[in-house]
Amino acid sequence: MCAKSAEHLIRDLPALSSLPAVVEELERALDSGEASMADLGEIVKKDTDLTARLLRLANSSFYGFPKGVETVAEALALIGIEQMKQLLTGSSVMEYFHNIPSDAVNMRSFWKHSIATGIAAKVLAVQRKAPDPELYFVAGLIHDIGRLVFYLRMPEEAARVLECYSRNPDIPLYEYEKQSYGFDHGEVAGELLKKWDFPNSLIHAVKYHHRPALAEVYYTHAAVISVADFIVHGLDFGNSGETFVPPISSDTWDRLDLPMSALRNTIKETSSQFEDTVGLFLRNPT
Repeated sequence: MCAKSAEHLIRDLPALSSLPAVVEELERALDSGEASMADLGEIVKKDTDLTARLLRLANSSFYGFPKGVETVAEALALIGIEQMKQLLTGSSVMEYFHNIPSDAVNMRSFWKHSIATGIAAKVLAVQRKAPDPELYFVAGLIHDIGRLVFYLRMPEEAARVLECYSRNPDIPLYEYEKQSYGFDHGEVAGELLKKWDFPNSLIHAVKYHHRPALAEVYYTHAAVISVADFIVHGLDFGNSGETFVPPISSDTWDRLDLPMSALRNTIKETSSQFEDTVGLFLRNPT
């Protein structure tokens, strides 16, 4: 396939699978205004996989609640319905790309890098007192899916581009993509998320994570993902194809308005949460 643009590349891709039916039932119960947290917990318990995942999540270092969470109702109260939906959406995106050829990319390594970037983004968002830190986790989790679209839609050309890049990686991979295709993986992901009706804040965070200054209204969202990606490349948690640490500008860091201690704290928290969170999102994390 020869793609003329990022929009052309994703044109025929199918829709993202809908969230579990239980989530729709939860929303109806919430809209009624009569459901208690215990009622909501009973709805979630109808889906045993979702129940297990929710309890594992609530008791993981991802949230770090001070005491064990034993019931679904308690987990929902602590995490929140909207936050749970965002995390389920992230899982749905991961499942969407389950059929990428194993010879094209090491998917375990790819998702480890992505999960770590999500953790770092969430930690940075919490330190900035952002109102919706799970959104930043999801943005970090899916920030490189444009590369998976390359492997899915044009596998031979993507393999050739990656092989050529690996022999002479004198510029960041996203710049090499721009030279090779005319657009980079961030632009591809942005078009795909637009097609899936994701919120603009998340679209911009993903689309411009290598060029936050272009994000305009959502510059800070993109800057958080850019810094998180920078941190995770430095920690060497997984790999999505990049040979060296993508650079960030001083303006990108300054826009976050955080002290240097926040950088150290993000490295510490990402490292401590990494294995636990990988276990939540990958069945065989090793």
